[in-house]
Amino acid sequence: MRANRYPWPREQALALLAAADSAHFALLDDDAPLLRTLHTVVDEGALCFHAGPAGAKLRGLGRPAVAAVERVLAVVPSYAFDPERACPATTWYQSVQVRGLLERVEDPQRKARVLQALMERLQPEGGHVPVVADHPLYAKAIAGIEVLALPFTEVEGRAKLGQNRSDDQ
Repeated sequence: MRANRYPWPREQALALLAAADSAHFALLDDDAPLLRTLHTVVDEGALCFHAGPAGAKLRGLGRPAVAAVERVLAVVPSYAFDPERACPATTWYQSVQVRGLLERVEDPQRKARVLQALMERLQPEGGHVPVVADHPLYAKAIAGIEVLALPFTEVEGRAKLGQNRSDDQ
C-alpha cells in the first residue's frame, strides 16, 4: 500500500482478515500480474487456501505474494458535504493487506484443518463428515490437493471512517 494516512491497529486488521469469506490474492506469474479472489481461512499466522495440482498459484511458491480484504461501511454522496461539488463523494471502509512468501502446506493434519475450516465457513450447517486427515473418505483427497499458505511478514490495516472531516461536517 502507499503511505497509510488512515492506520488501523494490527489486531483489528487481522480480525477482519480472519472473518472474511474471501480475499483478493496477487502475485507475479511469468512477470505478469496474477489476481484471484479465493476462499480463505487464517491458520497458524497465515492466510490459507486450496489449489489444484498445477497452475499459476503453484508457480508462485517461494515467491512474494499479497492478499487484501476490505469491508465497505458506507458510500457517502458528495451532497453530504457540499451542495454542488462532486469532489467530496467518498467511501468509508476498513481494509487489511498482508504480504509474505507463498508456501505449500505439507502436513496432512494441517491440510485437513484448513479444509475443514473452509467447509465450516462455506457450509456452516454441516451436512458432511468432518474433514480429518486419516479418515477413509478424505485421506486420498488430502494427499492429492494442494493447500497453500501466505504467512504474514507484513500486515497493514487501514480504516477510513471520516477522520479527515471536521466535526461540523
